[in-house]
Amino acid sequence: MEAVATMRQYAVGMAWPFALLAAITFAVVLFFMPWNADGCFAVNDALWYAHAAEHDGLASISGHHPLFHVLLLPLTGALDFVGADHPGHWATRCVNAAAFAGIVMLLGRLAGWRRTALALPLLLLATRSVLLEASVGETVVPAAALALWALVAACDGNCSLLRVGAITVAALLLRQDNILIVPGLVFALATRLPQQRRLWRMFLWLALTGLTTLGAYVICWQLAGAANLRAFMFTTAEVATRNWAPAELPGLDDLLLRCTTLGVAVAGVQHDYRAFTLNISIGLAFFVVLWAACRLLCVRTASTQPPTTNRRAMLWAVLLIAATRFCFYCWFEPQNFEWWILELLLGTALAAIHCPRSLSAAMLLLVAAATTFMLHATSTMALRDTTLHDAAAQAELWSHDPARPIVVTHGFRSHTAMHLRQVPHDPWLLLNAPTAESAGPLLTDYIARAQRPVILLLDRFVGDGHPAQAISGLDSLAVWVDTVPFQAPMRAWRQRGKAQVLWIPPLPR
Repeated sequence: MEAVATMRQYAVGMAWPFALLAAITFAVVLFFMPWNADGCFAVNDALWYAHAAEHDGLASISGHHPLFHVLLLPLTGALDFVGADHPGHWATRCVNAAAFAGIVMLLGRLAGWRRTALALPLLLLATRSVLLEASVGETVVPAAALALWALVAACDGNCSLLRVGAITVAALLLRQDNILIVPGLVFALATRLPQQRRLWRMFLWLALTGLTTLGAYVICWQLAGAANLRAFMFTTAEVATRNWAPAELPGLDDLLLRCTTLGVAVAGVQHDYRAFTLNISIGLAFFVVLWAACRLLCVRTASTQPPTTNRRAMLWAVLLIAATRFCFYCWFEPQNFEWWILELLLGTALAAIHCPRSLSAAMLLLVAAATTFMLHATSTMALRDTTLHDAAAQAELWSHDPARPIVVTHGFRSHTAMHLRQVPHDPWLLLNAPTAESAGPLLTDYIARAQRPVILLLDRFVGDGHPAQAISGLDSLAVWVDTVPFQAPMRAWRQRGKAQVLWIPPLPR
């Protein structure tokens, strides 16, 4: 008992730098991105979650990530009670800030609280995907944090099967796609169980964990008041307006695109999605630096704290999880960089258990973090602007005109901006952001039939928020909008020299 108490005192004494870093990163995630910033519209989903938490109550619970919404509701209520503006948006950031603080502590624990490992969470936070997704309040970073916690628990011989199961249930409730970590968890658990009755105990663990998870989903379904359980659990994957996955098996192009988005997750799109070699190289460089710092530069000294994590089991479990997720996401949205965030975290966790013990390794990781951030700093900092929010405010102001104008939004992000303001609008006409050639006839015909003024809200600056888009100035309606002769009574409200809100009077039939 004295030895255990001494070890705990040692851990507390060694952990304080990680606790301090966790507090600092909590503040960074919480305050980096204003709630109405362009970056929030670029990622988009978190704005809808926050708005639903403020207005829909229990009906806001989504079957794809029910625990996230269950956490948001009391947080939103508490923040609203103390008078916070936009409490739902602050609640999404609080959950993400707490999740990243937890990641800092998990990495510190895996590293045996060696202070050179403080560079690891900084490198992770410097990546484009983690910084952007966490600071806007999305669900991916909290889900990745719980997935890592479940894996660490599964590889810890001192952690009971019941506790591992409880953490796994929480991970599965936070995001449905965390089911892809289960093969790795089963492998890690199997390596620590005696061979006798191993299969039977693993079957019982899977059955109990699965039934508990399903029961929790049923409770969330009842709370949400959804029509039926299938609709609650699978609506996200069956949305008619989203092309989540093709009917056929993935091909070479999907494989290549999936590999490309690794670089996108690290530093955003560099030049173009088709710059395969550059983007793939950036992604691979992240893992090469981790390996170099933690394998080549570390000094082989014995740890003063006996590790409880089975390093070999964790390595193979991570590889199994990565392979499972890679195959799935080659088929499901291979173009989405979000699906690399867990792999970036797991790679960092592997580096932590082979923690760099030399100053040179820590310096290498800090230089890598600085370089990674510099690759996307200009475009990422630009996403703190509020161009789309400001344009939506102008469109709302014009919408109150006695002529009863119709508001039409261009693209999904403009639709989100007006939805948050609860302004009636038509999101469908230009939802898929048509080309300049097709937009003109579409709008002309629409305005002629409406016989009322039309307010057109354009997304001229946000898009998907990637550096390549900022560099290229990609804007599908630029040619059409910027060449329209704006003569009274037509009006145009501009930002940075670009027309972003148009008032178009009725046209003769």
